[in-house]
Amino acid sequence: MTYGMYKSYSQLGISHITYVPLYRSERENIFVFIGKNLDHDWLKQCFMACLVSDTLRFKVGDLVQANIGEFTNGTVVKTWDDGNAYRIELEDADKTNVYAPIDVDTYVRARP
Repeated sequence: MTYGMYKSYSQLGISHITYVPLYRSERENIFVFIGKNLDHDWLKQCFMACLVSDTLRFKVGDLVQANIGEFTNGTVVKTWDDGNAYRIELEDADKTNVYAPIDVDTYVRARP
């Protein structure tokens, strides 16, 4: 598929329409983050974790810690639940379920 635009112009009362391609080479996507003191390694790790693979670090039943503002003990109850890498049941009185959207230590880590 070719992407472009049509340009029109008039010369001596005669209209001309020309097709001008917008992409002349291979297309690529680029993410640009603007800010000070960005953690480049963390951003790269998060983007790489977004690549879906069949292998996750934890399996159903594994004891983990989920980050809910602070790391809290829990158990993995499901993987790839509703687009999230993990569903984790916390060890609280309500057995609250939380999600880890991607498989990085920022959201879920092994219990020490």
